[in-house]
Amino acid sequence: MRWSLAATVALCLACGDGGNDAANKLQGNWIFTSAATGFGFGVAFKPDDHYTVYTLNLTSDASAAAQVENGTFSASDTEIVTVPKESTCPGPAPVDTVKYIFAGPGLVITAGDKVISLVRDTAPVETSFVLSLGCFQPDGTFVPSGLQPVSN
Repeated sequence: MRWSLAATVALCLACGDGGNDAANKLQGNWIFTSAATGFGFGVAFKPDDHYTVYTLNLTSDASAAAQVENGTFSASDTEIVTVPKESTCPGPAPVDTVKYIFAGPGLVITAGDKVISLVRDTAPVETSFVLSLGCFQPDGTFVPSGLQPVSN
C-alpha cells in the first residue's frame, strides 16, 4: 500500500532552494511521533529541493520498520508539491499537493480532511538505531524492500 504525503498528510520532507523563502523556512527535519502507538512520520526538506519522507513503526527501543520515499519538491507560501522519484513501496507514486502553515515553532500540514502537526527534529542522529526498509501493507503487515525508482 502506498502512503503518499497527501494520503498520510505528512511524513518527512526536506526542502529549500536558496531563492524561495517558503522552501527555506521548510528546510530541515520535521517529525510527528505517537508514544502510545510507536508510530511516527518524518520529513526532511533539503536545500537542493529534495525531500525524504519516512513512515516509522517502532519494533524495539533500538529499531523500527521504515517506509521511505525520496523525491523533489517545490513550495509556495501555502502549498507544498512533492514529486516522488523512489520509494520502498513498488508501483506508481502520484504527485501530491498539500497545504501547510507554521504554527509557532511547528509545521501543520493539511491534506483533504487530514491534519498533522510536526515539530522540528533537533535531536542528534542515533547511530545505533536500526531501520528496516520496506512497505506497509493495507492489513498492517510490513514487507521488506529496498528503495526503487517509481513513476508518477
